[in-house]
Amino acid sequence: MLDTHELSRRPGSMEEVARVVPAPADMGTAVIGVPEGDDLTLGLRLESVMEGVLVSGVVRGTAVGECVRCLDPVSQQVTVRVQELFAYPERAQAAEGSGDEDAEDEPVLVDDQADIEPAVRDSLVTALPFQPLCRPDCPGLCSVCGARLADDPDHHHDVVDPRWSALQTMLEESSVSDETKES
Repeated sequence: MLDTHELSRRPGSMEEVARVVPAPADMGTAVIGVPEGDDLTLGLRLESVMEGVLVSGVVRGTAVGECVRCLDPVSQQVTVRVQELFAYPERAQAAEGSGDEDAEDEPVLVDDQADIEPAVRDSLVTALPFQPLCRPDCPGLCSVCGARLADDPDHHHDVVDPRWSALQTMLEESSVSDETKES
C-alpha cells in the first residue's frame, strides 16, 4: 500500500518512492516466480492528476524456479515497468453512475492508499519466461531413463521399433554361422 495523502489532490504534484518490500504470495507461475518474502525493489513515481493518482515506475526482483528440460535450479533477475491510475473514490462513483462499464474494474484509492500489489503481480508474472531454461542449449533429460544429457552427451539407447520386433527376435534366434550359410 502506498500512502498518497501527501499529494493533497493537487493535480501536478508528484512524489517519488523508493522501497524494498517483501514479495507477496503467488508472485509467479508453477515453474518460476519470486518466492514469498524475498525482496522486491520499488522505484515509483506518484503523480496527482485530475482523475486520481498515477503510479508509474520500475519493480525489480529475483525469480527462482527450475529448468523445464533438466529440472536444474534457475535464478533470473526480473525488471518490469508498472503503470496504474488509481481513481479518487468520488470520480469512480461518478463514472459508474454515468454508465461507464470499465469504471468498475479500475483501481480506486481507499483512504488515500493505493494498493499496487495487483498491478505489480500483473506486470511481473507476465514478464516471467513461460518455459525457463538453465541455458538456451540445455539438452534436458533422457526420455527413456532420465539421465542428464548434459553430463553424457553420447548417451543413447538402442530402441527397436515395435513394428520390427518380430524381425529382431528372428535375427537374434538364428545363430547360424557364416560357414553354414555358404554351403
